[in-house]
Amino acid sequence: MNAFTQSMDDVDYIMLEQYQEDQIAELQIFDDQVEEAMTANDSMPTIDAEEITPEANSEVADDDKPIDVNSAPAIVNPRIVKEIYDDFMNKPYSVNARFYNEDGCLVMRLHMDFPDESHEHLIFTDAKFIGLVMRAMKNIEWEKWEEYIKDPHGVMATNEDPRIDIFRQFMNSKLQRWFYNDYISPAGKTYACVTFVVAGWKEIRFCQERTNEINNIIKEAPKTI
Repeated sequence: MNAFTQSMDDVDYIMLEQYQEDQIAELQIFDDQVEEAMTANDSMPTIDAEEITPEANSEVADDDKPIDVNSAPAIVNPRIVKEIYDDFMNKPYSVNARFYNEDGCLVMRLHMDFPDESHEHLIFTDAKFIGLVMRAMKNIEWEKWEEYIKDPHGVMATNEDPRIDIFRQFMNSKLQRWFYNDYISPAGKTYACVTFVVAGWKEIRFCQERTNEINNIIKEAPKTI
């Protein structure tokens, strides 16, 4: 399997990309009651631009012991990390990140728009790097990039789609979110499409197949009626 082979059929993936672009005007936003509901709910981890909490569920977070990169099935490519950092330094006016599952490892696709061109990066990622990207979207704590790149970072595989836990935590976060209409693929699969706004046109996007687990995550997350 290619290192970045997606679990979605190619035709579904292409049509989903076009669908997402066409549906931006139809997004519906939660109102201020969402933040109030999130604040009242202390039972779930909270993600915001300053502190992304998937780190709390990783092997690294508890004792800060690095993953052995020799035994890890994937690593966060330091060359691509540097390219992403350099792109942020050039101040893109729009950034969106999406996640894919590669044999239990999390892959980030980062799309960055500049006045005269667009750049796209595909990289295996861990929770700490997601946090770096979110901070960069907010234009804060740039010194953390230097700290991160000092050491190699392994990416551990999980037994289930690693996007599910990330999606759950975003759904229970204080981040503003927009909902697309569901996408129905030619194969008849239905996808829940949600965008989380980190800052301005800096976004994290999810399109997750509507399994019972995904439906329950959406249903149980604090939201307005």
